[in-house]
Amino acid sequence: MKPHIRSALVTAALLAAGPARAQAPEPGWFAFTPPDDSFAGDALLDLRPLNHGRAGEKGWLQVRDGTFRFEQDDAPYAFWAVGTTYWSREPWGADHARVDYQARRFAKLGINLVRLWPARGTQKFDAAHLDAFRYQVAAYAKQGIYSQCGFFWDVEAKFPHAVDGYEAGRRIPSTVLFFDDAVQEVYFDWAREIFTAPNCDRRSIAATWLASRP
Repeated sequence: MKPHIRSALVTAALLAAGPARAQAPEPGWFAFTPPDDSFAGDALLDLRPLNHGRAGEKGWLQVRDGTFRFEQDDAPYAFWAVGTTYWSREPWGADHARVDYQARRFAKLGINLVRLWPARGTQKFDAAHLDAFRYQVAAYAKQGIYSQCGFFWDVEAKFPHAVDGYEAGRRIPSTVLFFDDAVQEVYFDWAREIFTAPNCDRRSIAATWLASRP
């Protein structure tokens, strides 16, 4: 069986948030405001046991014979993935309990890979930013969920500092990343900063990329 990554068409807000703060429904509609999941042991369906005990416990993810396999496990591995935002702004970056809740909820649904965006070409990492990213990756790993991290987003970048050929704060067309060495080096610096940071759970990061569109 060839491995594949399926994009789950689920809304992260519904999966992660607590009781929704919905507006009054229009006639003929009703507010969908599910309560928090208590993760009771008698749940009719909980797919958490399908995930690894902890992401990264079987070594690095590799591709062998055209399939995903782990360094310490020769069995083919498939992913059921969902995209989510990066928790770098209040209250998400500081609210660890909500991150933990989302990770457990994803695992219950059988999700074992999350696509994250630690940077979108506009910010410089600080200690709080790095801590939020590391915590999110670790929270997913605890539930057997791997992370896939991307840096490039198909929008104009606005660097907070001067880059060779570009003034600080000037918007840079997204496609410049594909051929400008100076801009590429900024993205490489961001990757080095977050992946070499202390306590970064690198084995649970299944993949990363600097550009996602040609």
